Amino acid sequence: VGPSEQDKSRSGRTCFLILRRSEMLKLEADIYLKSEKDGGLGKPGFPGMQPSFKVGNELILCRIWPMGDHKEMRPGTESHVSIELPYGERFAETIRPRYEFMLNIGAKTVGQGVVRNIISMGKNSS
Repeated sequence: VGPSEQDKSRSGRTCFLILRRSEMLKLEADIYLKSEKDGGLGKPGFPGMQPSFKVGNELILCRIWPMGDHKEMRPGTESHVSIELPYGERFAETIRPRYEFMLNIGAKTVGQGVVRNIISMGKNSS
């Protein structure tokens, strides 16, 4: 991973991001994807979609999988899903059942959700 121009200009030196193994937090949640008329998605969400999960003031890229018989998540409806969230060790104390969160794509809030259950915490090789 190379440095950004901002990193180079900050100190005049090149800085590199150090990647390390992190804990993957797996959650069970109910999410609501906003409809296009409400400022959300214009098409259904799909298995493995990667919006950002808002934890406090941080946006963390996550991966969402529909649970049960549903293969897509329709805007304007609620879906039961599993969510994979990297750096789980940083958020394990904050994210608990009944934790409410927002889902973003870029700066746009496309949905919201509530954690039902913590499924597991395991290693991620990111």
